[in-house]
Amino acid sequence: PPPVLPSKWPKTLGIVCVVWGAFGFVCNFSSLGDAEIAGLYSWLSFFVGLVTSVWLLWGSVLLLRRSPASRNVLLSWSVVELITIVALTLWGFMYIDQMVELMKSNLQESVTKMDGDGTLKGMIYALTIGTAVMSSIIPLWVLLAMRNPAKRAEIEGWGSGG
Repeated sequence: PPPVLPSKWPKTLGIVCVVWGAFGFVCNFSSLGDAEIAGLYSWLSFFVGLVTSVWLLWGSVLLLRRSPASRNVLLSWSVVELITIVALTLWGFMYIDQMVELMKSNLQESVTKMDGDGTLKGMIYALTIGTAVMSSIIPLWVLLAMRNPAKRAEIEGWGSGG
């Protein structure tokens, strides 16, 4: 019989997660620019983003090495990340009026004309919700992959040399 080749999904998911974690780590530093709107929110978002990015990178490396520990690390990351996305999005809604005023003061006339009917506020809500939805795709994919019974069995086999 031909030799059984190792499955490709751990490498695929691991590489995607390394890229996502590195991207999150680097982009997280841009969140500090929003400190003029909400200092505590910005700093907490920065800290949590840093921790979850490193957490994802750790789980991704474990997955690429086919370590059985990768499953628990990535499962816990995905749950914490999804909770964080929802919590920070809801908390961020409290600052939308401040964002609108800041944009109006920075962009002056063109934004003031556009916002006569609340268009700017609606655009900020849509952008915030869209960002939350897009940010949830990778954690949901990881959560579903790690909860898949066949993948779970395969991961458990890594610990026994199989």
